[in-house]
Amino acid sequence: MDSIASGMKGHDMTDEAFQHPNLSEHYGPAFDIGNLAHQLNDAGDHIQLAAALYEATALPPIELRRLMRGLARRESAASFESRRELAVRRLRALLRLNVEDARVVARSFDDAFIDLPAEWRERSREVEFAVIQNALHLSEFVSLTSVLPWLRDVEAARGLLAHLSESTETDEARLHQTPLTALIPR
Repeated sequence: MDSIASGMKGHDMTDEAFQHPNLSEHYGPAFDIGNLAHQLNDAGDHIQLAAALYEATALPPIELRRLMRGLARRESAASFESRRELAVRRLRALLRLNVEDARVVARSFDDAFIDLPAEWRERSREVEFAVIQNALHLSEFVSLTSVLPWLRDVEAARGLLAHLSESTETDEARLHQTPLTALIPR
């Protein structure tokens, strides 16, 4: 776990190749897709989830999307309160990854809904919106604007920013150091 955690931001992973028995692809760290799916589902907090998501970024896009579809199904099938907790954990896990890996995971999670009922995608988006609005700090929102596909849209970010509650001076200072400065209503 230490090598995973140290490699999440700086990609210090070893270069040893591993050929997965179910695929013809070569991967850096040795892992089992079934075990990785369990790690994603059993993560107790956003740090454990981030470690599993980081490992998942080594997968080919189709396999990553398959894992994200499992995560999307789990969130969608949960009760509202559990769904909210799972979304907070997932969004905070994305923030522990570097921006490129976080974008890949977020895009795969978004794409996973292609094969699922449309109302699940809408429900997931509503929960993400509520989580950003009520459970995350403004600084986390600012960081997510460069990660989440739907939030990277300027109009979506502006609309959500208008609904955010009061922030601290530290959050305001951080916001002014970002490209979102243009979104702040004057």
